[in-house]
Amino acid sequence: VVWGLAFYYMFLFVGYLGHKLLHWPGSGVLHTVHMRHHTDEYPTHALLSDTYRGEKGEFMYKIPLFGLAFVGGWLVLPSASVAFLFSFELAVLTTLSQVLHEAYHTKQLPWWVGTYKGGWRHKLFNKWRQQHFAHHRHTATNLTIGCVDL
Repeated sequence: VVWGLAFYYMFLFVGYLGHKLLHWPGSGVLHTVHMRHHTDEYPTHALLSDTYRGEKGEFMYKIPLFGLAFVGGWLVLPSASVAFLFSFELAVLTTLSQVLHEAYHTKQLPWWVGTYKGGWRHKLFNKWRQQHFAHHRHTATNLTIGCVDL
């Protein structure tokens, strides 16, 4: 449990730094691909779409970051079982982050949000969605991954 929590907060911290890097023009093509999401795919006047408009290029920066973290974890963690836990949690959190991000930009709410608008899942999802949209409106703010503040 302690390792799992430590990895979760490390994921959030590294995700924040990585997202900050993507907003820095000096990161070159990574910046270009990421900012295309803000300016072309989901500009401030069109933050929702029927289907997710993201392009496959947005995944290109996740692969080296994930690979670096994966290899780094296996090199520095104290045992293979802890390194496996780290790798598994990294894969799950990265996938969840992408699923949430795509859901934020899609008009149709995912089934797991529920249909009752007063329900806690619906309220929480809309809070996270609005936090993400605030990032689109003010790109220097709210650089968290998935805009999840637990």
